Amino acid sequence: MKFWFSIWGLIITSTAVLGQATEVYQGSTVYLGKYIGDEHYEFVFDDTVKIKNGFYTFESRLITEAFTGEINQLSVDGRFRNGKFDGVWDYKLLELQLEIEKLNLLRNVTLSYEINGFESSTKFNFNEGLANGLWFVENRKIESNRRLNEQRECFLSFDQGLAVGNFGFDSFSGTGKVTGDLNEEGFLEGQITFEYIEDGHAIKEIREYSDGFLLKIIKYSQEDNVLLEELIYDDVMDQLEKKNGKFEGIDFTISEEGFGILFQNGYNEEDPKLTTQKNGNSILFDLISRFERYSDRTDTLESKPPIYNFTRRFKFVYPETDDSLTNVLQPVLNSMVEEYNDFLSNPRIILNRQRIDSLDYIFGFIDQSRRNVDRLIDVVDLMKEGYFDFLYRPNYFPNGIPGLNRQRNFIYESNGGEVEAPFDIGVFIDSPDALLEQMVVYTKTLQAKTDDMLSYLSKEIRIFDQQATIDTLDLQIVQKKAKTDALYSYFSIIPEGKKIEDMPLDYRLYRIITNNLIQDLQAEYLDEENFDTKVSLGEEIVCVLEFFEDNLNNIKEIENMPDELDRKFTRYSPNPFFERDIETKILPAIYQKGAVRLYEHYLDRMFGSRSCEEIKRRFNRFGILNSRLLDLSSRSDEQEVQRLDRALRRENVPTRIARLLNL
Repeated sequence: MKFWFSIWGLIITSTAVLGQATEVYQGSTVYLGKYIGDEHYEFVFDDTVKIKNGFYTFESRLITEAFTGEINQLSVDGRFRNGKFDGVWDYKLLELQLEIEKLNLLRNVTLSYEINGFESSTKFNFNEGLANGLWFVENRKIESNRRLNEQRECFLSFDQGLAVGNFGFDSFSGTGKVTGDLNEEGFLEGQITFEYIEDGHAIKEIREYSDGFLLKIIKYSQEDNVLLEELIYDDVMDQLEKKNGKFEGIDFTISEEGFGILFQNGYNEEDPKLTTQKNGNSILFDLISRFERYSDRTDTLESKPPIYNFTRRFKFVYPETDDSLTNVLQPVLNSMVEEYNDFLSNPRIILNRQRIDSLDYIFGFIDQSRRNVDRLIDVVDLMKEGYFDFLYRPNYFPNGIPGLNRQRNFIYESNGGEVEAPFDIGVFIDSPDALLEQMVVYTKTLQAKTDDMLSYLSKEIRIFDQQATIDTLDLQIVQKKAKTDALYSYFSIIPEGKKIEDMPLDYRLYRIITNNLIQDLQAEYLDEENFDTKVSLGEEIVCVLEFFEDNLNNIKEIENMPDELDRKFTRYSPNPFFERDIETKILPAIYQKGAVRLYEHYLDRMFGSRSCEEIKRRFNRFGILNSRLLDLSSRSDEQEVQRLDRALRRENVPTRIARLLNL
């Protein structure tokens, strides 16, 4: 008996299968992150865990791109066993191009169109989630709305997840063809034949592999059967003769793992033993991609991605001294490149390029040194990361490190143009067999060379900077002295019959400080040869002048301070006999000792100041004194204040007066 019911678009069917309730799910999903459609599958529950078990189908909706006319549709038919892919899985994919030719506006509106494209049918075989058995892709071309004959494009066999046995690929679009065999361990074996187009010519390429090791590549012209190229991997043959032995002083063994399509034995990017593989390898990549388009290549509980060993490599064991040398080199190189970067980005260096003739050359030399050190860091990083564990390092650097293996020129900017100069430190890295040893020598030599340059430049810049600092101080002093002279009427003539003591406080203070302090500092400043001392004297002069520049109004307030305090310490009461009120001084001792005696003492001290700090400190005492006296005048009726007034009557020493006033 079957029960059907619908909950939010889900249809679940329950039946009794081997004592377990098998249910059926149907709902919307997104397949491979692209195709939106409906899936339909059987599942069972193991406790609370949902496990797919039985048939699985998926049918995507038509995916249309309105502006390009593309139409895509995917259907999938397969089975699960205990939550894993099992048996045959069929994938059918339509990739079509729709071209609308005409809209017929008759009684019945019709559309004239043409459809072209491909229908791809792919079969996968699985065993408990692992690729197992034959996988193949067949394509059918659709041309002018007609389906043409089906053609097998590629096939590949698997044994419990590992690609093995014979394989073939004949691109449906005609871009390439390959046939060959994989041994039971999944490595390319024997003769692999490729056909492809290169620069408009049909090429036949034959490769010879031995257990995943590439031994030979021969290329013919298919048009006239002329031999175009024959490349022998003699390094591989030599190493295979010495299996698990020593090759040119380096121990090696045969790797067990696979490394995919590209065969590498340490060849650099320009080595023909690497570049000649390009066209054939691209066909092998196309072969695998035909299958991988239906899989996201992730390892899941339902299926595991196939393993493509294809090629293997030698595993090299380099001398232990290599680790010691790289451990020494790495921090030194990192420190050097950091020092170079600091130099090249230093604003002082950039600004001084116009006034130091040799700086442009040194700047360019250091910039090239940084590039060279970056190259060395890259090589050291590759070594420490184990990059050459499966790549023969002398093959990768057959002539040493490119760019560092012979004298080269560098270009630097000077006077708005470019200048070319030789970069020569007298040593090179040009031996593949003594690479690290030469790297150490090169690093030490370059470091010594650039240290000398930076030391010389530092002295030159220091001289320029010191002179620039002195020039700036000279200008500051002249400008500020002219300004303060004007502010304080320094050149004013004392009127006849008057003394300097009769002049305003600001005039007196500025003239006395100028004559007694500023002029002495200026004389010392001009005669001083030591840079630090000279700067200190100049800054002292500027400090004094800035004080007067900022405090003209404050000095005038200090001059008026006694009068202001006199008013605060005066009380007025009605006079029964005269119209004028009776004036009474409150706290006469506090007023006399503070506003007169201590005030005059502070002025004397101010006139005798011998540094900017003393001027500022002694100047601030007036403000403290004024605030204290104003506070006491506001509390004149308090007994404590009156006691203080009585105590001050007997005091005349300024320091004791200040102490009693709590200053």
